[in-house]
Amino acid sequence: MKASLQRLGVDRVDILLMHDLDRASHGAKHVRHWHDATVGGGFRAMERLRSEGLVDAIRMGVNEVAVCEATLAHAISTGFYRVLIAGRYTLLDDSATPFLDRCHRYGVPVIAGGVFNSGILATGSTGGQTLTRRPPRKKSSMWTG
Repeated sequence: MKASLQRLGVDRVDILLMHDLDRASHGAKHVRHWHDATVGGGFRAMERLRSEGLVDAIRMGVNEVAVCEATLAHAISTGFYRVLIAGRYTLLDDSATPFLDRCHRYGVPVIAGGVFNSGILATGSTGGQTLTRRPPRKKSSMWTG
């Protein structure tokens, strides 16, 4: 880690994210990767970097709400309860709302990444844009495309 910090020209990293523990990224290997991250020590290694002062904050970055839900109980029990949820909380996709409500109840910090998902909010659906790799569907009265 110290060599990485030296290459970056910094003394510490502000936020270290473990990304893509989702099924879409790993398919049949998802369970193994999730196990390696949680039980296998990935989170513990990140926590050690934080306790050594090399990292200010640690987070998990995931695209799928279901994986966040499955990880939440483990994360709270281990103290690794900070989440980045990508693209599931926008004007067009609010599927993360129940998860975000649970995070709020438990005091779990959340970064909402990709809130403008694909630029479609600015351009509408006339240019062939996709929303999470699928054509968008009309969802709310806020839709203008």
